[in-house]
Amino acid sequence: MTTEAEPVAANTLAPPDPGIDAAISELAASLDAEDQPTFLIAEQIEVPLPQGSRTVLVSDLHLPVSATDSSTAVADDIATVLGEWSGPGAFVIAGDGFEMLAGPPEVGRILDAHPQFTQAVCEFAAGDDHVVIVLSGNHDGQLAWDGDAVHVLEHRLGVHHFALSCDLLVDTDHGTQKVRVVHGNQSDPYNAFEDPWSPVDTPFGHHIVRTLLPQLETRQ
Repeated sequence: MTTEAEPVAANTLAPPDPGIDAAISELAASLDAEDQPTFLIAEQIEVPLPQGSRTVLVSDLHLPVSATDSSTAVADDIATVLGEWSGPGAFVIAGDGFEMLAGPPEVGRILDAHPQFTQAVCEFAAGDDHVVIVLSGNHDGQLAWDGDAVHVLEHRLGVHHFALSCDLLVDTDHGTQKVRVVHGNQSDPYNAFEDPWSPVDTPFGHHIVRTLLPQLETRQ
């Protein structure tokens, strides 16, 4: 007696559900968004300054979370200059004003440790025809993407503009003159960011400051 084999059923998997595909795409997009900063400072800005303006430009203050004799002296000098100011003008911190690489990246604590600096900049920022500009450098490159840190500086110092670089458009008797201000680390291969707005971009110089130098100090 012979029997016929029953035919094998064809693959009857249900077609892809477009709703599931959409949900997966949305989840992937949200995960990517969580890995990216929600705040980015401008790459370059232009700031017009009226005729007769003065500009005080400083950089590499490296103010730390705990005041030192050096940082206190710097804060005192800046407080004196800004406190004696008259007329329109700009105060520009052209990168590395805040030590956020070799120490804790907490600008609130830095400002607390240098109250004379904090008060003087805040009072200057509130003056008529005054502008305060902060550029990020390599030791405070975190400012390029850290909205919380930027908010602290806006709230406590009255900073008007943040950027990677700035063109000061100075009104003179010979027309508008442009003065470009940059920190300069992007011209240094050891301290240049490939993507200044990426929290995971760490130039070679970062590893020297955070890893090698502390090890050398412990051996002394």
